[in-house]
Amino acid sequence: MIFKKASKVLLPSGFRDLLPPDAEREADSNRQLMDLFSSFGYQRVKPPLIEFEETLVSGAGISTSQETFRVMDPISQTMLGIRTDITVQVARIANGSMVNSPRPLRLCYSGEIIRVTENQLRPERQLCQTGLELVGSESVAADVEVIKLGVESLKLLGVEDVTVCMTIPTLIPKIIEKFNFSKKLISELNVALERKDLSAIKPLVGNAYPVFKKLITSVGLFSEVPESLRAIEIPAEARKELISLIESATALQKVISGAQIVIDPVEKKGFEYQCGVSFSFLAKGSKRELGFGGRYMTGLDQEDSKKPEPSTGLTFFMDTILDVLPKKNDPKTLYVPFGTPDKEFKRYLNSEWRIIRGLTKEKDINSEAKKLNCSYILKNNKTTAIS
Repeated sequence: MIFKKASKVLLPSGFRDLLPPDAEREADSNRQLMDLFSSFGYQRVKPPLIEFEETLVSGAGISTSQETFRVMDPISQTMLGIRTDITVQVARIANGSMVNSPRPLRLCYSGEIIRVTENQLRPERQLCQTGLELVGSESVAADVEVIKLGVESLKLLGVEDVTVCMTIPTLIPKIIEKFNFSKKLISELNVALERKDLSAIKPLVGNAYPVFKKLITSVGLFSEVPESLRAIEIPAEARKELISLIESATALQKVISGAQIVIDPVEKKGFEYQCGVSFSFLAKGSKRELGFGGRYMTGLDQEDSKKPEPSTGLTFFMDTILDVLPKKNDPKTLYVPFGTPDKEFKRYLNSEWRIIRGLTKEKDINSEAKKLNCSYILKNNKTTAIS
């Protein structure tokens, strides 16, 4: 088959080819993460790229509905959805095929996801998502294990100056429900809170302003704010959420090193299906999150009941991680002339070398090796640097 050379090859907005060496760097980073997850007892699962729409966007997947590509299955004549978040698929597996597996259940994954829309901070619509889920525990230790493993993952890859931003998206709704705010006011308040705009919040909330002011002014390094957070006077149900955040941050602070913890008790955006302590990872050199996660509830279908099951997970965006990874030295590239016996170069088949074999007998081996970007040539069973 002969492919015609296109004068101009275009891809849809938000899609791109990942070329060398980035494709290899992403695969290598993924491999390191999956090996680390496995060493901590997380078993790998591989959900399909496409599922029935009704299962893909149900439960926690409801929040991904607007981002989901839909296609018609020609076999079943049923609408299918292309996954936009592997987390909800892992929750389905935990509740279905692995419903009888011992809890807590530790699962990990890596794969491509596709989203309908793009935005300024994340213009890509196809992403490699790598992460893990800890299903069946509501302990503080579960939150700490997942977040700590996230920090260790980034350190393993060589990411520097990691910051863990912790929040609890259920806190503000618990506070708001105690006040007789209209839907319109709540909508305006959420926008103002997202911007942390105290001047916009004050006329909206009246006598409740001191509460929101204290929450916003407490945003910062956790080491500097825990006592002021505890002192905020808020309704009892909301206080439970706040104490949960403080306890998780306190426990995490005792076991991690090389990363700082920032508390933002009013942050909700990006945590649509989280229902407890949530977090995101930032690093020097990136304006975007490297990953995020948190606690959520997944329904556990059984014959006589539908019982909620607490879960905690984290997701990494590999494209963002690649942007902040330190550049590694490429392997030395060795040109092996045509006809060289395998036994002469087999000892160079390791991570330090990349082998390029000649496919025809060349008159000028040096020129051929240079053309192929090789830095060494195998001559007389020895490596010789190309000058």
